[in-house]
Amino acid sequence: MSDKTPSDFTPAFQPWPSYDPKRPEVRYDKDAAFHCLYDEALAVVGMNDRAMRRQRHYLIPQAIRQVRDVPGDIVEVGCYRGLSAYIACAVLEAEGISTDFHIFDSFEGLSKPGDQDYSQFLSKNKTKENPFAFPEDQVRNNLSRFKFVHYHRGWIPDRFADVSEKTFRYVHVDVDLYQPTLDTLSFFWSRLSSRGVMLLDDNGTLYFPGARTAIEEFFAGRSDVVRFELPSGAGLAIKVV
Repeated sequence: MSDKTPSDFTPAFQPWPSYDPKRPEVRYDKDAAFHCLYDEALAVVGMNDRAMRRQRHYLIPQAIRQVRDVPGDIVEVGCYRGLSAYIACAVLEAEGISTDFHIFDSFEGLSKPGDQDYSQFLSKNKTKENPFAFPEDQVRNNLSRFKFVHYHRGWIPDRFADVSEKTFRYVHVDVDLYQPTLDTLSFFWSRLSSRGVMLLDDNGTLYFPGARTAIEEFFAGRSDVVRFELPSGAGLAIKVV
C-alpha cells in the first residue's frame, strides 16, 4: 500500500481505463491524483476495476471538498469492502479535514429484497441470499490506516440510534434495496446540515430499481433539495436550507 496522499501526486496524462481516444479529453482523464488514489484503494480492498464504478467514485473527493466548512460528521451506509470509505478517508486526511467517519453495515450482505426490488436484472428466482457479504474484521483491516472511523454493525436501521444526536455534512448511501434506502434517507436527511451532500450510489442503477424508487418517493415534492443524476448511475442530493 502506498503511503502517498492525493496531494502528493502531480497530475499528468496516463491512459487510465476510462480514457477513450475517440472522444475529446476531459479533466477526469488527466486527474492523476484521483486515479492513483483509486488504484491504491482497489488494491487495498481487493476489488477489480470497472469504468462506471471508477466514474462514480470520482464524485467522492469533490463532495468531500465541497463540505469542508459544513458542520457535522461523515457517514457511509453500506460499505462492502470499504472502497468508497477508503477514498473518502484518504481525501479527508490529505485535505486536513478533521471529523468522525461512521460506517453502518450488516457485514452479512443484503437484507431480503422486497417486491419493489425485483427487475429483469434481479429476479426472485435468481436472487442469491446475502450477496455482498464481507467480514467486518477484513473491512477494519482495509481501513486500519484511518483512526477516525467508527463501526456500527447491524441491519438498517437498527444501529442508527447510535448517532441520533449528531449532525452530518456528507452521507454516502449505498444499500441497494428499497426499504434500507428509504430508512436511511428518512433518518439522515433531517440530520444533514444545510449545504450538506448525500451521494446516492444506486440512484440510476437499473439492477436495483428499489433504491431509485425509494429515492424518488422520499424527495418528491421537497423544496429543501437540489438533485443531480450522472451518467455513471450515481446521484447527488444537496440540502439547500
